[in-house]
Amino acid sequence: MKTPSGDHPATAPGAGPEADASQAAVRGRLQTVFAGKSWAGDGRAPRSGRGSSLEKTARLRAALPGIFARYGVTRFVDAPCGDWTWMPETDISGVEYLGADIVPELVAANAAAHSRDGVRFEVLDITSSPLPPSDLFMCRDCLFHLKFWLRWAFFENFAASDGKYLMTTVDHVHRNRRLRRNGDFYRFDPRLAPFNLPEPLELVPENHETIPPDHAADPARSKKYRSMGIWSIDQIRAAVAARPNKND
Repeated sequence: MKTPSGDHPATAPGAGPEADASQAAVRGRLQTVFAGKSWAGDGRAPRSGRGSSLEKTARLRAALPGIFARYGVTRFVDAPCGDWTWMPETDISGVEYLGADIVPELVAANAAAHSRDGVRFEVLDITSSPLPPSDLFMCRDCLFHLKFWLRWAFFENFAASDGKYLMTTVDHVHRNRRLRRNGDFYRFDPRLAPFNLPEPLELVPENHETIPPDHAADPARSKKYRSMGIWSIDQIRAAVAARPNKND
């Protein structure tokens, strides 16, 4: 297999001991990448980055209780959960919350500070670990740090799970750009090639009310807008089945 800074594991997930070893090696390298990363910038932002600040999450925090009600959510998985800066300020009453992350030290710190009835944490690699059952699986500010094949691995993993809905970040860009290394960053819209997810059931704006048409048409301006999209598992399964290039 090649490392996450290369292309693909040599064997398909679930293909036996060789595949297990391959996945474990990828997981170990991803843990190394993300354990050593901080997006805190000058130190005024959370370790998980400015996008995890109370200011940047205000709209999403306000929207989540309504989302739970509309989609009948009682099992909520948040992966990666990061440093849990903003979730304590979110109303998650009435749901069983599971926060998961690939970095064991983050999980241990979150568990020590925040575990309680209905709130727990575990170590999880969203690209290869069996995903827990969920009514809503939130994957925020993560996929744009992964190479394309690992994004596909996550979508395939979710499609194989006992989940109902996926909520993930949508940057309103005009094209998806490849990363050279895992842990780098380019804004990402899963509706665009090569992923081609259908329009979501719902778009939850994170930093805007509406996008003016002239901004939407301009790549330099549209990329500044971001939302959370909600898809059903059937929509994700259809996108995975229609994957245009298994080597992408």
